[in-house]
Amino acid sequence: MRYELEEDKHRELATIDENKVITFADQNLEWIIREEIGKPHGAIEFGEVQGITKTDASTLPWPEHRFHDVSNPKIHENAIVSLDGLRYLTNLRQLNLSRNPISDLSELKYLKQLTKLELRTIYLHKESASLLR
Repeated sequence: MRYELEEDKHRELATIDENKVITFADQNLEWIIREEIGKPHGAIEFGEVQGITKTDASTLPWPEHRFHDVSNPKIHENAIVSLDGLRYLTNLRQLNLSRNPISDLSELKYLKQLTKLELRTIYLHKESASLLR
């Protein structure tokens, strides 16, 4: 099975094989994706993330092995600084990125199915802010 990914308005459709290994520049974003697909280790393939339609990166429980002295199992910031790799979640419809120090939203332009986006308490570069128009 193959999936099509629109790179932008001025490029041709790129065909991505479902077995293509995808990567995320931010390890915290990768951890969230791994939680969503139930795969704590190993390579993440394009086909594995196609079932993700909604994710909340604002407040998530952290695995015990990441911090030893955590009294509260939820944190309010996931410290996600890069969205690189998010483009592969082509079926994503809802996304909450609140309370993360993200300054570049350019990866969102690839998410053609996205209908709901929550962005509270983040700092944007001018270039990223123009994507929200």
